[in-house]
Amino acid sequence: MKKYVLVLDIGTTNIKGILIDKKGTIKGEAREQPGYILEERGQVEQDPDEIWEMSKHVLTKVLKSKRLKAGQISSLGITTQRASFLLWNKKTGKKLTNIITWQDKRCAEYAKKKNNLWWIRFIRSFARLFRGMITSPKLLIMSILNFDTVHATSRTGYLLMNNPELKKLAEKPGTPVCWGTIDSWIVWKLTGGTIHATDYSNASATGLFDPFSLGWNKILKGVFHIPEQILPEIRDTRGDFGSTALFGEGKIPIRAVIADQQASLFGQCCFHHGEMKCTNGTGSFIDLNTGDTPFASKRRLY
Repeated sequence: MKKYVLVLDIGTTNIKGILIDKKGTIKGEAREQPGYILEERGQVEQDPDEIWEMSKHVLTKVLKSKRLKAGQISSLGITTQRASFLLWNKKTGKKLTNIITWQDKRCAEYAKKKNNLWWIRFIRSFARLFRGMITSPKLLIMSILNFDTVHATSRTGYLLMNNPELKKLAEKPGTPVCWGTIDSWIVWKLTGGTIHATDYSNASATGLFDPFSLGWNKILKGVFHIPEQILPEIRDTRGDFGSTALFGEGKIPIRAVIADQQASLFGQCCFHHGEMKCTNGTGSFIDLNTGDTPFASKRRLY
């Protein structure tokens, strides 16, 4: 009988494997602390191979602590730090870059130049003009359009600009290059390279997601010269992300992938419009349930 749910929580400073029974009680836990790569001003990277090995280790450890087999686990859920990304080769399985974390600031000047492009300024001015006549969250977003280092779009564009060989390979038809946030990398590794996907909560943290079409934003892909063919498929948060056979004697279905802040909002039972929580971790975050329609903030809140 399958009595347990397995959770992999990849935060900025801790990676945890957690075993939960059907009553929601934690029955086992293991953790590791990944390192950082800080070799130049503004650089904050992590080694994707280290993140993967630690992730695999904590899951293995928590299963062994209760002498459980893969076949006794009903499903695996994955939650990760948001907006950190990497590129890898889907043919060889090897990383092409380190993980460029959400804290990395090296693209600041690059993002500033993108904000000052004449046609980006035109879009902002055009949207401001019509905002007075039409109430639309989409126009509001366009009127305050501003790129920052926190956006994976800016950091990806900067990375490709400074790695012309990688950029050329990514643009090549049938390229082996995969781009993804940490959840995409881990799902790809767990499934033996069969699933290249992310969920809506992680996609929305990249700065490349269009909340109105629920897909990758065509304009922003053009602004930062990011080829669509390297991007992961976007799936439902509580969806099918394949299964993993890496833990012996059966397969574990992967049935949830979610960004950490949305996960903790849900974990605190903030299911209704207007409900809010605060998390104090590596950073401090206030998260608010904004309902079931796209929302735009006049104060540039994300």
